[in-house]
Amino acid sequence: MSESYHIHYVCSGNTYRSRLAEAFTGYLSRDYPNITVSSSGIRAQQDHDGPITWLAMRLIKHHELLPYMSYSWQQTSPTLLADAQLVVFMENEHLEACQRLFKFEPDKSTYKVLKVEDTRYHAIYQASESIASADNEAIKQSDSKFKEIKEKIISQVVPLTGIEPVSLAPEASALSN
Repeated sequence: MSESYHIHYVCSGNTYRSRLAEAFTGYLSRDYPNITVSSSGIRAQQDHDGPITWLAMRLIKHHELLPYMSYSWQQTSPTLLADAQLVVFMENEHLEACQRLFKFEPDKSTYKVLKVEDTRYHAIYQASESIASADNEAIKQSDSKFKEIKEKIISQVVPLTGIEPVSLAPEASALSN
């Protein structure tokens, strides 16, 4: 693939799932200067979690993905969707919101729904007896969620992008921890 190719991830607040997906895909496509990656949230302007959740930042830093992340959330807009060759939604609700709010009607080949459900971290803290145990549970669940995101990107997004699977082998396995 020699022409410009833009991948855009969409989730709810653009502070966790889509930011992890953006950074991981940016890492995978680092040797492909024609591929750009971005992300946004359908409710990002509500700014519930600040620029990024601490759980996402922990994973991005641990996996050395800082060079591949954007530094603040971005509200989904018709322009962001139209500028992407591939729009990847974390859940069906994000696709449906974009269809309803922005009249987004792409060909099936221009979008993908990963079906990565949101983790209700607020519920973990409400149900926990201590902040330390809640933090441990949140970290455990965020590690699992990031593993799911990476696996779905490698199996469902990478084949659509022109990124050679051979280039993933050592780095992808190193990032699986």
